[in-house]
Amino acid sequence: MAQGSVPPTAKNYFTAFLMGLGLPVTQSNLLALYGVATREGWNNRYNPLNVVQPEPGSTAFNSVGVQTFPNLSEGVQGAVQLFKGPHWDGVRAALARGNSTAAVLNAFHDAYSWAPGITFTSGTPADGNILIGPDAGAISTGPVSDVADTGTSDAGAAGGGVNALADFKFPGQGLLTGTLKDLGKITGLALPGMGQIAGAPFGTIKTVTGGLEAIGKSLSAIGAVFSAALWLTQPSSWLRIGSFIAGILALSIGGYLLATSR
Repeated sequence: MAQGSVPPTAKNYFTAFLMGLGLPVTQSNLLALYGVATREGWNNRYNPLNVVQPEPGSTAFNSVGVQTFPNLSEGVQGAVQLFKGPHWDGVRAALARGNSTAAVLNAFHDAYSWAPGITFTSGTPADGNILIGPDAGAISTGPVSDVADTGTSDAGAAGGGVNALADFKFPGQGLLTGTLKDLGKITGLALPGMGQIAGAPFGTIKTVTGGLEAIGKSLSAIGAVFSAALWLTQPSSWLRIGSFIAGILALSIGGYLLATSR
């Protein structure tokens, strides 16, 4: 493949990707692939599907092994090699028909076995102009998703996700372009590919929440004292106190008389 002089746009990448797999380059297929790349989170690493297939000159972007490729050609080659695997038979079959964006997205949904709740939506023709090489600017962190990781390794799949708070390994990493260690610290745990949330490390949050808890306890104690004082202002409360004291005295006198009569 000689794409060295080709602008690193999403359309050029996925056109070469489909051709490398011997699949038809149709609008339906391109829109589906744009949709998957959007779910993964566009990046400037020549790797819009976040694959882990290494190629000459590529380097690992994170601990999971998602690759940063040196150029468009190697990025396409890595994705082609990955998608030749049996895990992606259903996706290739849908792409081979080339006439249904929805069918391709459904096939991707089924292939993302580590993320059963994931949803994909179609991309738009304008997505074809998105740059997926260094000229794209800062690396995108991708959308925050509700995908849970199973820690499996389905043939190096292109997905992965979040939202778990540990260094899970996704087949091909996916859904968020970093690892859960890249996210930044809000609870002392790392989340995928995002920066520090609100700039608040866990220690700060813990201090604030601890202070609020102490204030809450103080207010509860003050409320209890106030309730007791209010109760004493009611005449019926004093009658209850008097009755209680009279009862105690009566019991005491009765016990004394019983003891002295023997």
